[in-house]
Amino acid sequence: MMTDKEMVDYISKATHHVCGRFSNDQLNKPLPVTNNKKRYSFTYLWNVLLATLLITKANAQVKPVKPKKPTTVIEPARATMGMIVFHTEKVAVVPSEVMGAVFDSATREPLPGASIRVKKTTRGVAADSAGNFSILLEKKDERTLEFSAVGYESQTMVMDNKVNWRNLQVFLKPVIGSLKAVSIVAPALTGMAGGVSYGYRISKAEKIKRNINDWMPKKDIKVYPNPVVRGNNIWASLALQQPGEYKLELMNADGQVLAIQPVIVQTKEQVITIPTEQSWSAGIYWIRMSAPKIKNVYQAKVLLQ
Repeated sequence: MMTDKEMVDYISKATHHVCGRFSNDQLNKPLPVTNNKKRYSFTYLWNVLLATLLITKANAQVKPVKPKKPTTVIEPARATMGMIVFHTEKVAVVPSEVMGAVFDSATREPLPGASIRVKKTTRGVAADSAGNFSILLEKKDERTLEFSAVGYESQTMVMDNKVNWRNLQVFLKPVIGSLKAVSIVAPALTGMAGGVSYGYRISKAEKIKRNINDWMPKKDIKVYPNPVVRGNNIWASLALQQPGEYKLELMNADGQVLAIQPVIVQTKEQVITIPTEQSWSAGIYWIRMSAPKIKNVYQAKVLLQ
């Protein structure tokens, strides 16, 4: 009842004589015997063992690689209540502002147009009509201010922790009070009367008084700061008798016109700005305002430093 393959397998594996009954179609014919090779021969086992020994020896000669240390990433903690937050970014330096007023030490009255300048720089401001001013000190080494006004002694002040930066009061001393009367000859002040020449003398104090009166702001045009640092603006407070369209001229002491600008005066009192250039020479300059249909010519004197 076996197939040819089952019969061959049974007989090939038998350890004793086999006796059996066969059908006619199973007799007198060749029965193929399949020679199944062993899965693992001796040669195969030897090659596997040799390869294992070689790989083990090679791994023993290689230096062991040290494992990398684990990298710990620390995320910045968020600012929450009860925790301290540290800021590492740079903090911008905020300029320091000095505010105050300039007064006459004798009369205790404010000095409008007084000049306030940062020492060894070209930056400065002018006091307003009430003598008040405000100036910024942008650098740490800029801590010395210079105060000046026409007819007064200049004064410097170092801004430190002992000074009130928000309510600084500066008192300038008039120049006239410290001068002694000295007689000088004025050659230009001479004349002829009946064929006889005559002359007269004025004291140095009187000459200074005249210069100061000439420099004092007129009622029509008040200029501040005066003196002004070259390159800064000149502020002119106008109190003209008649509104209209004027022509403003800025001239040097030789009468050369350096700047011309039209000014429309709508009210009797207003303030205008006159720019200056740093390339101009230091000295005395004149501001002149005129109009075609207005007879009056208004002028004021300013000093550029």
